[in-house]
Amino acid sequence: MAFVQRAAKVAAEAALQEGAKVAVREEWTREEHARFVAAVEFHGKDWKLVAKCVGTKTLKQTQHHGRYFLRKLKREGKAIP
Repeated sequence: MAFVQRAAKVAAEAALQEGAKVAVREEWTREEHARFVAAVEFHGKDWKLVAKCVGTKTLKQTQHHGRYFLRKLKREGKAIP
């Protein structure tokens, strides 16, 4: 699995050098997720502010992470911030 991720990242970087617009998928680190959770608790679903607090992810990445994170909380019966 790690080989496939590395190969995809190398291919994306090569495409970027050629001028193509390619999104590179990167996992959320524990630190990024912790900043995300704190920002959601403080700002709610204002994804622009949440993305700004995370600092290392785009607005679109933050929205996507938020959608799946809140869905997971709901499925597990946990409180949604």
